[in-house]
Amino acid sequence: DEVRIQWIDPTHAIMSAEYEETLVDTSGTTKEMEGFVTALIAATSAGWRFQHLHWSSPLEADSDGDADAGSDADDTDG
Repeated sequence: DEVRIQWIDPTHAIMSAEYEETLVDTSGTTKEMEGFVTALIAATSAGWRFQHLHWSSPLEADSDGDADAGSDADDTDG
């Protein structure tokens, strides 16, 4: 609900906010998502533009109750 802006200089800022969204795949299955988004924004001759955008969301627990880190996880089990 709250968007935060941190100015770096007069033409650059960092924006951050919490988000909630509903994803719908081609079969109509929905998934509720929530997390945090950050962005680097810059003033250009065409107006303010996103230079970098990043979404973060909490890890989901798998059937064992462990956090599922997805494809970025480093598998060190052997």
